[in-house]
Amino acid sequence: MPPPLWVAASYGHLEFCRLLLAHGADVDLGLEEGGTPLMAACDAGHIDIVILLVKHGANIETADKFGNTALTIALATGRSAIARFLMENGARIVPQQQNGDESADVINIALVKKEL
Repeated sequence: MPPPLWVAASYGHLEFCRLLLAHGADVDLGLEEGGTPLMAACDAGHIDIVILLVKHGANIETADKFGNTALTIALATGRSAIARFLMENGARIVPQQQNGDESADVINIALVKKEL
């Protein structure tokens, strides 16, 4: 069962995210596969929740078991505003991956599309 903060972030429930964080929810607790609330918010395009989670100390560089980070998810889903925000807040443009050069490919595609 996914953690409540992950669910709230995924579905865009900003106030519920605030409430959970105010009551001590672990900002980085996610799925068994490693997907965090930040990744869920990036995937769904909820920039307000991305900002909230980063302000509460979410680890921007966490990678899931496939090597995806919040930044690569934002880029792969065409969320350029979220990708910019993450980079402005310290996300590495080419994070270390466990699955080869996939993240570099995603970034190159975004650059070609001029999303960055």
